[in-house]
Amino acid sequence: MTNPFIYHMMRLFLGELYHLIKKMVYTGCSTFFFLCLLIADHGQARGKKGLAFFMSILAYGGLGVVLLALSFRQILPLDTVSYRTGKFLFLGFSVLSLIYVLFIEIPVRTQFSPPAERCVSRSGSYGIVRHPGFYPFLLLVVSLYLFHPNPWFFSTGISLVLLNFFTIYLEDRFLFPRIFRDYNDYKSCVPFILPRGKRKGR
Repeated sequence: MTNPFIYHMMRLFLGELYHLIKKMVYTGCSTFFFLCLLIADHGQARGKKGLAFFMSILAYGGLGVVLLALSFRQILPLDTVSYRTGKFLFLGFSVLSLIYVLFIEIPVRTQFSPPAERCVSRSGSYGIVRHPGFYPFLLLVVSLYLFHPNPWFFSTGISLVLLNFFTIYLEDRFLFPRIFRDYNDYKSCVPFILPRGKRKGR
């Protein structure tokens, strides 16, 4: 007969191992899809529209699947109706904000133009900070965490936000100046990610 203490410790160990492996899978997949996004930007900078389009679809689709998989297990807690409704509204707002910033403020049809023809959009949220998509993505991760707050999801969410920030930094530092002909001027007028009290130009 198995010692109850040993059995309990084995269950704890296997449970922690399972969560560790799950976190590594989610983080590894997310890292790959953010890398695909950088490759898509590189393809745009080199004028390779086919590569840029394919890698963009793979990156955004893959990240969407990761976030969907993270959210699937989160619709389980028995909350009050009003609290659950509020969380769904927050989640919906985050998703719609992210879609608006990435694909509506800058129409998709203009996102694969040749680099020599592309200029930065300085209207709307892109006139406040250079990377406004960081904020709805952060809100999306927070909204998913609210569905089922636990240390595993918190650490995974932090990893996703850091990966997003690192991707943004590389785009801003190395890739976007090669994609947008006026990006260096844009950088001198609009702050990176923290808005200023007064904008210098549009």
